[in-house]
Amino acid sequence: MDGSKVKDVELNFEDAFDASPQANAKRLVDMKAESTQHNLGDIRRDINLSAFALKILRRNEVSRFSFERVGDRRIGGISTWAIHFRELTGRSFVVGGRDETLYSTGTLWIEPETGRILQTEFMVENPYTESTIRGRTVVTYGSVEKVQILVPVLMVEQYQSQYNTVDCRADYSNFRRFEVDVQFEIRPPQQ
Repeated sequence: MDGSKVKDVELNFEDAFDASPQANAKRLVDMKAESTQHNLGDIRRDINLSAFALKILRRNEVSRFSFERVGDRRIGGISTWAIHFRELTGRSFVVGGRDETLYSTGTLWIEPETGRILQTEFMVENPYTESTIRGRTVVTYGSVEKVQILVPVLMVEQYQSQYNTVDCRADYSNFRRFEVDVQFEIRPPQQ
């Protein structure tokens, strides 16, 4: 960054974790902090995970939101219902830099016949900062070879403050199934 090396060594994903749940939880927090420390501009961006908006549908979270069907739209030739959501109560998914509660809103585009989510929009605003900050992330999911579930294929983000606008785009590709090949060779014991 600015002519300096950012990181000397990076563990691969499998080596980053061990068998301890406490150590793994700490490592996840550290990884999140590492991924945001080189963000550009005056806006902290830590909601830019392609499946972030799907967290609202967890069984223990869904009751904290209101949902309303607001229309229909075709995505990739598939008819969807646009379902708007609004976070109402509890510890918010996103907190400000000084631990402010920042309730989110957004839209899920759901194929009504299957329940598949083809697109998400997640928005949050922090009015407590010197300059109001707004963030919006839209993720489109699609089918790809080798994987039998919908996966994120495109994520578009925009963050705005009085001083900066940050536009980001991530295109996802090269999905593959995680497979393990185990072979056993059984022999009689040697004497």
